[in-house]
Amino acid sequence: MTTVTNQQMKTLTKIRLINWHYFVDETIHINGSVLFSGENASGKSTILDAIQFVLTANASHFNPAANEKSKRDLRGYVRCKTGEEGNTYVRNSGAVISYVALEFYEESKDRFFVLGVKLDSQDIESDIIRKWFCVEGKLESLSFIVDGKPATDKDFLQNGKRVQLDRQSKNARETFRNRLGRLDDKFPEMISKSMAFKPINKVKDFIYQFILPANEIKTEVLQENIRNLREMQKLVNDVRQQIGSLQRIIEKADDIETKEYDILVIEILIAIAKVESLKQELTNYEKKKSSDEAYLAVLNKDLQARKSELNAAQNRLNDLNVAMASNECGRLIGKIEDEIRSINGEKAAAEQLKTEFEGYLNDIDVAIKTAGLDSISVSKPTFTLKTIEERIEYLESTKRDLYAVRDNAYKENSNAENEIDKLIKDADSLENKIDELRKNRMTYDRNTIQLRDAINEELRARRIDSEARIFADLLEIKLPEWRDAVEGYLNTQRFYIIVDPAYYDIAANVYDRMKDKIHSAGVVNTEKLLLEQSLDRTGTLAEAIRTDNRYARAYADYLLGRVVCCDAVSDLKQYSIAITKSCMKYQGHVLSKISPGIYKDPYIGQDALRVQLENAEVDLASDKAK
Repeated sequence: MTTVTNQQMKTLTKIRLINWHYFVDETIHINGSVLFSGENASGKSTILDAIQFVLTANASHFNPAANEKSKRDLRGYVRCKTGEEGNTYVRNSGAVISYVALEFYEESKDRFFVLGVKLDSQDIESDIIRKWFCVEGKLESLSFIVDGKPATDKDFLQNGKRVQLDRQSKNARETFRNRLGRLDDKFPEMISKSMAFKPINKVKDFIYQFILPANEIKTEVLQENIRNLREMQKLVNDVRQQIGSLQRIIEKADDIETKEYDILVIEILIAIAKVESLKQELTNYEKKKSSDEAYLAVLNKDLQARKSELNAAQNRLNDLNVAMASNECGRLIGKIEDEIRSINGEKAAAEQLKTEFEGYLNDIDVAIKTAGLDSISVSKPTFTLKTIEERIEYLESTKRDLYAVRDNAYKENSNAENEIDKLIKDADSLENKIDELRKNRMTYDRNTIQLRDAINEELRARRIDSEARIFADLLEIKLPEWRDAVEGYLNTQRFYIIVDPAYYDIAANVYDRMKDKIHSAGVVNTEKLLLEQSLDRTGTLAEAIRTDNRYARAYADYLLGRVVCCDAVSDLKQYSIAITKSCMKYQGHVLSKISPGIYKDPYIGQDALRVQLENAEVDLASDKAK
């Protein structure tokens, strides 16, 4: 078989069939034109159907062969349907892996490439899973058979590297047509009709429809196309300019964000410096207070001395009175004048002490204002304080006020440092989360991730072609208006782990081994749920989601199939379990509102990543502002 385009020719050179009807493992070599001949049921149409299946990426046009009533289907080819009573399929138990691959030679570039499909049948009732591949190279470079068995996904390699598989048939059709030379959309239909066993009754129509190009040339259409092309070129240039402008805007925004972050760091450093400065000032004030207390002790000692002098003066006065009574006036008058001069000197010294004391009080007042502690009440003297005792009491009061200032400053400093540390940690956490979300990776609790990875590692170690998945990753929101209700009602059940029921015991053993390190995660056993799957989802939250995974579907029906969707709160009490779009929930005869914090960050569906990214960016901006 040869595929021809205006630039190059691709020639079919080999066909590889593994578990394709009666072909267990066959490689068919093709050299130029080929003729398939043989008796009925010898496998001619089986080979043609394999070629057609890959080229069209469609299993709906298998040849009915010579028998018009024959019903060929994909399951029949993979399981090898025989039609014998009591033994419909040759491969009637366990999982079956099939491969169909076509090798082509591209003459213009002197190279080979392979188009093919891997088919997985878990059991007789399950749908056949199709995984398409398109690789450069020969058939021999692909490991179709590993240890005597068809290769699993992870063992299917080309030159030591895993082959990329695509489950979307639509994507495969587009990829195959492009690789064969950007073939026309009619190619699959032409292949189906040209390979059919039924004769083509109207050969001329077939040639005109599929082989020959249309000869009619419409100049008006061509002119219009040229005009459109020029407009599109102009539009492309405009878009390129806009893209350049947007790129510059993005770069400027990134630069602004960097500058804002630098400013935030500088402001934090300045705040820390101010706190350290206040600490130093408080230390100085404490030293000054100690000095004042020492001076106060000196004053107190001086006071005691003055009291002693007063007592002495009183004694002298008594002596004077006695002397006057004894006519010793002259001698005593001279003595009194000397004492007056001494007392005047002591008065001047007391005035000096008063001035120094007032200076100390002014220093305390300036220190309070300098520290920015005007809100702290420190009593000020009126200098109606006449005695040393009153001034000592004032200084003791001031000492207590300053201790209160120091303790309050220490407390505010500690609170500020704790708040700064928390904001920095939150910002780092949000930046890591944003980085993961921008890489299209959803972030989950550490326990869930470790348990899922441990289960998958155990399955791989046992060479089991199955994978443990997080429940939320398998779901898609079908009715967006009910998203919050679904996310809120499921809550932490969104993060439970779904495994194939056949491997539940393996997963349970893994969890049991790690129970001292991992907690709060969940592994779902869907075996009984599959047997009970006969629930009508109409009008329930189960109708609001969709999934291609039958185990996830069974668990979703089990959790959400009993939750009735209501438009009004007044309707909720008519049902055992019911909910509104605004997340008002009625269950166990109790009406409650689901916390918005549960569904603020969604985890289900394609939009979940975008919404979580937007929320994280808003939270990060808020933390930076703080």
